[in-house]
Amino acid sequence: MTTTVLSLIIDSMQDAGIIAADEVPTNTEAQKCFRLLNRMLDTWSTENLMIYNNVQEVFSLAAGQQTYTIGTGGDFNTSRPVNINQAYMRGPDGDNSTDLRIAVWTYDEYANIISKEVTSSIALGIYYNSGYPLSEITLWPVVTDSTWELVLWSWKVLSSFTALTDTVSFPPGYENAIESNLAATICAAFQRPISPDLAVWATQSKAQLKRINVEIPQLGMPARLVGMSGSTFPISPHILTGY
Repeated sequence: MTTTVLSLIIDSMQDAGIIAADEVPTNTEAQKCFRLLNRMLDTWSTENLMIYNNVQEVFSLAAGQQTYTIGTGGDFNTSRPVNINQAYMRGPDGDNSTDLRIAVWTYDEYANIISKEVTSSIALGIYYNSGYPLSEITLWPVVTDSTWELVLWSWKVLSSFTALTDTVSFPPGYENAIESNLAATICAAFQRPISPDLAVWATQSKAQLKRINVEIPQLGMPARLVGMSGSTFPISPHILTGY
């Protein structure tokens, strides 16, 4: 289902009780709500369960270059990722059947690498330093073979709008959540009380999206565990398989 930004704002303002069902907002009111809408979507982009798009992108590497900027106009010229979920090295043939998964390190994990200028034909991991408007990706070891490519799976920001005439097009459930939560935001901005029904609608519609977007990671366990005394013992296969 598609609509325009202005229609969405009018619906939200009516839900909030700012205008009547047969009224339209003034241009000043519409522009204020337009800014509130973009700020709300910007805030949602910081919540991983509100992001529906996990994007795969492939980037070329330069031999000997360790750090790359990523974002609009950067070395990796793409929209700045909110978070990088997985990274791979893709072989010279460009066939994704040869993708080798590498680590995505935290700051502490990368900082603990003693010799950061070690070189290799491929990287074993990356450190993502989130900045704005450009972030940085550092590879380790330093890649010397430019025929390998870096594959990133990342969350991207939710699209903002540039004009009231823009078309709204989101996956199922998002328009409902945006309308109800924008209405609640408008109530606060216009210093109007939020009705109990609106509060429930906004909360439940957003929670539904998070239930859809959640990914349950598979439990990983070693083949053997260390006992309290330091001895080891095998794990029952029933623990690992659930059978």
